[in-house]
Amino acid sequence: IPAGGSLGEASCTCFSAPLPGGRHVFGRNFDWDPNPALVLLTRPRDGYASVSLVDISYLGFPGSRSPLDAPDGLAEAWRIPFDGMNEKGFAVGMMAVDHAEGPQGTGKPRVGELGILRVLLDRAASVDEAIQLMGAHEVAVDTPPLHYLLADRTGDAAVVEFVDGRLRVIRSGTPWMVSTNFLLAEVPPPARDHACWRYAAASARLREGKGLPGAEGAMNLLETVSVPRTRWSAVYELDSGRLTLALGRRYGRTCRWALR
Repeated sequence: IPAGGSLGEASCTCFSAPLPGGRHVFGRNFDWDPNPALVLLTRPRDGYASVSLVDISYLGFPGSRSPLDAPDGLAEAWRIPFDGMNEKGFAVGMMAVDHAEGPQGTGKPRVGELGILRVLLDRAASVDEAIQLMGAHEVAVDTPPLHYLLADRTGDAAVVEFVDGRLRVIRSGTPWMVSTNFLLAEVPPPARDHACWRYAAASARLREGKGLPGAEGAMNLLETVSVPRTRWSAVYELDSGRLTLALGRRYGRTCRWALR
């Protein structure tokens, strides 16, 4: 992922949370430059079907150029999902951090920061499987460096970070988990609410309700922690396979897709 702005501009938020009836949801705000977004459905022959979101400016389509002018340019969109969910109810989202150091010289297959999301969406049915896959690859840290929130339909969730060349896995110890733009491995739990107002606001809402009252509550929470640069707000319902999407903070005009 090439540089496109400062870390302060990349103020993304991800969370996983339980819903009534044993259901689970994954919410994600992507905050970045005002470029076009693509909703991508993939059904690989040797992997799981998935729905993901792609910032197609990274394929040469800024807001001033329509992909309809050169649709062949979208052929590589599957390689760079920014967040997504697969048919097994596994979801993943990435967020920028101020530094990360991935493993090098391991001899493992090397994959890009966004390419690893495609590996996980295609091949992981659970958080544990996703962590194993990330450990089996050498993730090439780029600019900006990233960390990842993983979640599945059982309610399991984890943040994966690369610190000092090592893969670090952090779990919350609660039925919900929040991640924004700081390394959880470097900030102890009592100090995390002071590290980011979005982290504090999302955590407080989930703590107060011991989760969320429904999928609509997930979108409301994303609106609460949105910023002027929020490009999209995505709610992935991990049990039903539904995606609800709001673009450019237009929370009164959402779109929906069903993966299953």
